[in-house]
Amino acid sequence: MFNKISDYFKYKKQEKEEFIQLLNKTISNISIAEQDYISIFENKSLYLDIRKINDWKNKYSKTHDTASSYLKGGMNEKKKIPNKYVAPLNRIIQLYSLIDKQRKS
Repeated sequence: MFNKISDYFKYKKQEKEEFIQLLNKTISNISIAEQDYISIFENKSLYLDIRKINDWKNKYSKTHDTASSYLKGGMNEKKKIPNKYVAPLNRIIQLYSLIDKQRKS
């Protein structure tokens, strides 16, 4: 019986470590997306090339979807995201909304 309990906790610990690795990878992708975002909007010209914007959105759509799912609890059932990961995950959502806002203005 003790062996089964021990195996259960080992499994849960491994599962948590894998989840943290996924969060770290997603946050790394978000920082890369933010750098690309800055390079697109670094030039404060009035004209924004819609192709560059759409390419950026297409390139990082999977990262956006993953972050949204983590924050809404869709992909991480019964797993609580540590607070230190919430702000970086929200950043990709903010970047998407900023792009839409800048395109409209």
